[in-house]
Amino acid sequence: MTELTASALDEFISEGNSTFEQEDFEYDWDTPSNGRSYTKTSLGVQTHTLNGWEDDIHSSDRETKYHTPWGDFHVVETFGGEGEGDQYWAVIKLGDRYFRKEGWYASHDGGYLDGDLFEVEPVEKTITVYEVKR
Repeated sequence: MTELTASALDEFISEGNSTFEQEDFEYDWDTPSNGRSYTKTSLGVQTHTLNGWEDDIHSSDRETKYHTPWGDFHVVETFGGEGEGDQYWAVIKLGDRYFRKEGWYASHDGGYLDGDLFEVEPVEKTITVYEVKR
């Protein structure tokens, strides 16, 4: 197996090689139930292929585990989208290592994680904010 580097991980995910499990549902809009306008039936947990960074990792729930040859990763932090300017990124954790995928956001087009992937580390910072005196 190839050594885990940011470029190897980026290439693996970009090529659509990562998989994940997710519960799938079928919706019957003709049979309302429980005050809803549809009936929701579980199809069980299915294995899916992550379609590179184009799949919406940015809005992924923090519980989804994506599989790679180096182990599983999950999304730990995201930034960007409407009201946040053009910055757009996601941080993933694989084992005890963190990686940040850069991207961009445009209000008329959405967000894209198409920039570089860097290995990063969490750093705590103290900030000062100024609030209205009461």
